[in-house]
Amino acid sequence: MVPAEPKAAEAAFYDDYYQSGELDTLNGFYLHSAGVLEYERRIYAECEWKRVLEYGCGIASNAVHLAQRGADVCGIDISSVAIERARAAAGVVTRGRVEYRVQDAHDLQFSDGSFDLVCGTGIIHHLDIDRAMPEVRRVLKPGGRAVFYEPVAHNPLVNLYRVATPSKHTPDEHPLTMGDIRRIRSGFASMETKFFDLFSIFAIPFLRLPGAMSLFRMLEKVDRTVLGTLTPMHRWAATVVLDGCR
Repeated sequence: MVPAEPKAAEAAFYDDYYQSGELDTLNGFYLHSAGVLEYERRIYAECEWKRVLEYGCGIASNAVHLAQRGADVCGIDISSVAIERARAAAGVVTRGRVEYRVQDAHDLQFSDGSFDLVCGTGIIHHLDIDRAMPEVRRVLKPGGRAVFYEPVAHNPLVNLYRVATPSKHTPDEHPLTMGDIRRIRSGFASMETKFFDLFSIFAIPFLRLPGAMSLFRMLEKVDRTVLGTLTPMHRWAATVVLDGCR
């Protein structure tokens, strides 16, 4: 079990954050970026009839969209406010196919092999990897998949932003290092890692301006070329999608 004090601090931070208003999408970056779209493509593909755990669902849950595509979904979060808002947003559209529970991601209250898919965005970097990943693997069925979208630790511009905006982050969160990614990968039979947002992050301040999305997509094309051919550049990417098979 993770110590009670950090758990309580994380829960209190996100209770306050979710009560204060809507999520900060960085001018729409977290709605439209190639990494987010790749993550969604992977979790929505062939999800019909699958049992899915959304790990750290927050209020902007993918659970409803998964349920609309035929999955049975449980979303968990340490924040009771997040769970209340996620339930309210789900409404009756997917009643019977989606549920939400307050749970600690380090201590999942599910039987072994309960899920075909465990997925989450921006959750692992809040956790003790050595406690959380065994729990993820435990609740996955043999051959089940774990798909996550996470920040990477090495980009200096992103790190400068984090230093300049301390109120937007919890003290214990830690974007994934390349060593963290290797440790996560080592627990799975196989894992694909796909990196994003090397040059495209420079477009974030301008995304609300007319024509900025074209610039954003052009920079993402550059990212695909560079990150797809030069492996050493992966450490400078801002985000990564992890897709592992148990």
